[in-house]
Amino acid sequence: MRIFLVNTRSVGIKNKNKMCPLPAEKKAVQSEGLHSVALERHYSVPEVATLWGISEKTVRRLFDGEDGVLRWGSGETPRKRRYQNLRIPQSILIRVHHRRRA
Repeated sequence: MRIFLVNTRSVGIKNKNKMCPLPAEKKAVQSEGLHSVALERHYSVPEVATLWGISEKTVRRLFDGEDGVLRWGSGETPRKRRYQNLRIPQSILIRVHHRRRA
């Protein structure tokens, strides 16, 4: 962490010099030549089911436990069923399709 001195008289603070950390440097979201999954298209379960002509249940089974698939929702309780949203990045969709085709 880098530290710099601030003249606090111009800010209106009584202590003459105060140690303040510099703001962290921002990193680029995507470097040149590197592929970022965050920037590619993400498909929902109904979209994949329509594209591939299979049921939503089958899509959920195919992508269950697949690395890179975004999942969020609530867990199952004795009174409520589990509710999970899935978003499937295009690269994962292609990878699974190639694996199933072979």
